[in-house]
Amino acid sequence: MLAHAIHESILGSSLGHSVVVGLDGSPESLVAARQAATLVDEESSLDFVSAVAPFVTSIPAYGNVAALHELEEGARMHLREAQSRWPRADTTFAFGAAAEVVLDTVRRRQATLVAVGGRHRHRRVPGIVLGSVTTHVLHRAPCSVLVARERDGGLAFPRAIVVGTDGSPQGNTAVRVALELGERFDAPVRALIATGDGPVDAAAAAGVDVIEFSELPPVDALVGAAAGADLVVVGSRGLRGVRALGSVSERVGHTAPCSVLVVR
Repeated sequence: MLAHAIHESILGSSLGHSVVVGLDGSPESLVAARQAATLVDEESSLDFVSAVAPFVTSIPAYGNVAALHELEEGARMHLREAQSRWPRADTTFAFGAAAEVVLDTVRRRQATLVAVGGRHRHRRVPGIVLGSVTTHVLHRAPCSVLVARERDGGLAFPRAIVVGTDGSPQGNTAVRVALELGERFDAPVRALIATGDGPVDAAAAAGVDVIEFSELPPVDALVGAAAGADLVVVGSRGLRGVRALGSVSERVGHTAPCSVLVVR
C-alpha cells in the first residue's frame, strides 16, 4: 500500500505512470537513469531519450553529414549502453535540441516524472543564458522533475532526505512525498521551514523525523541543509517560463549539492 501511495503522489496512476530520462552520455545522465529507475517500480514505463542537434557551419555539406552521422552513432550507442543496464527501458532518439526532444517526449508520453543529470557546482545564470537542458526542464516540464546528482560514490539512494515546506498545498505535497520515500527506503526525513521570506504554517511538517526552523531565505536554507542529504524534495507552484526564474524550486534545482525532486 505504501509503495502504491508513493507512485500515486509522485507519478500519478500506478497503472499508467511514465518516466522519461534525458541521456547525453555524461556520468550525470547515467546517475539520472539509475536514480529514476530506483524511485519507480517495475510496472512503470521507462524511456531513455537522446538527441543530436543539426548545425550549420562553413564546412562543405558532406562534412556536416559525416559529423551528424558520427554524433548520431554516439548518441545511439549511449542509449544501447543504458538499455543494457535497464533492459525494460524503451529508447528514443531524435534530431533536435536536447531540451526540446526531452520535453516533446514528456508531453507525447504524458510522463509523470522526467529525470536529468545535474552538473555539480552548476551556475544558474549561465544555464539560463545558454539554455541548459536542466534549466529548460525545470522551467517547462508539466510533470515532476528529478535533477540527479551523485554523492559518496553512488551508494544506496536515497539515504537522507530534506524537504522544504512553507505550509502551502505544494509544500504539504512535498512533505507527503518525502515521508513516503523515507519510509520506503528507510531514510530519515528532515523538514526545513524557512521564515526568511515571511510567516509559514509549521503544521505542514507534522510527522517528519526532524523539523528545523531557519531565518534564512528558503533557497539558502535548503541548499545549506542539502549538505547532509542526498535528496531534497520541494514543491512547485506550477510557474513556467520567465515567471519561474525566481522560484524556490528552480533555484534549488540548480544549486543544491545533491539530487532534487521537484514535485508537481
